[in-house]
Amino acid sequence: MGTVEAVVFDMDGVIVDTEAAYCRILVDFFGQHGVSLSWDEVSDIVGCSAPVYREHLERWFAQVPQPDPSWADLGVEEAVEPAFAALDGRLGELAMAGLHRCLEGLHDRGIPCAVASCSSPAEIEVALCSCGVRDQFAAVVSGSEVAHSKPAPDVYLKAARLLGVNPQRCVAVEDSNTGIEAARCARYYVIARRETRFCFSQKGAHHMVDTLDEIPLVIDQLSL
Repeated sequence: MGTVEAVVFDMDGVIVDTEAAYCRILVDFFGQHGVSLSWDEVSDIVGCSAPVYREHLERWFAQVPQPDPSWADLGVEEAVEPAFAALDGRLGELAMAGLHRCLEGLHDRGIPCAVASCSSPAEIEVALCSCGVRDQFAAVVSGSEVAHSKPAPDVYLKAARLLGVNPQRCVAVEDSNTGIEAARCARYYVIARRETRFCFSQKGAHHMVDTLDEIPLVIDQLSL
């Protein structure tokens, strides 16, 4: 048994509240092009890997009755990207409640932090910088930088290697069942930010919090 050596955060839905915004944008985008998607349908993308996200987009684009000619030479992700452009300038406003107090508390305790996300390296950098927390993370790992993205444990194992710590002495902060599974497979202790807007299960988490600023106090009680 020992103390916590590091805390590794998922990004979307944990550091920034992007997932609900992304879902609303997709509902609006496809609705404008003649495809009616339910909230449950689009919420299936929450926490999924890039290949699974692409599969969802391909299926939805295939239902569009009159495809825009400008999509002809674009991949599905490129075609939908302009719909998300307006969100880029608002990412700082979407910082999750308690984020800054959480990171300050972990810093005061001398606990290093990292990010392990399915998002691309560029997307991670933009989000962290927009929230003013990039310098709080000693390592950043994208699912595109490992052999297998979540729910495989690769991103969490790589984060532990970069920090030079034992995965079994690490805490993951997650929200989705996919991320929780990935962290559990990496032998992390998992704290989940409670999420009620989506249908995924969080029962695999060891502990639940309502806001991130609860995490330092939870860690004070842990012995891994």
